[in-house]
Amino acid sequence: MELATLAPLLADPHSRFFSLQFGALTEAERAILARHDVVDAARSIRSFADLADIVMQLDLVITIDSAPAHLCGALDVPVWTLLARVHACTRARLALGRRRATHDAALSVDAPVPPEGIRRLANRGGRSVCGTRAH
Repeated sequence: MELATLAPLLADPHSRFFSLQFGALTEAERAILARHDVVDAARSIRSFADLADIVMQLDLVITIDSAPAHLCGALDVPVWTLLARVHACTRARLALGRRRATHDAALSVDAPVPPEGIRRLANRGGRSVCGTRAH
């Protein structure tokens, strides 16, 4: 997924975003992060424990990667997992409210994502966030 796809979410003036992206960023990605005043929190991540410390301070994590999604679920941090597709069994279980794993309680699966899914998520805005966490 291109970072530019998230522009409708990043433009929300009532939200502050933190990048947890590992690895080098392109010039275009750096420009998008700067334009939306996104904090590069990845610089301080050296281990999964560091990532856990950071996500515990966030109201919501938006990810396309399963590792942060599972970590957030284990820590009961709300997470939107943006997937290109969702397995039918998972979709049915979530729709029926059946929660087999602890991490399901914090999980919101949205598919398909770009571009209509991102617009839909941006329109949902803070209504999907569980509120401000005590820090």
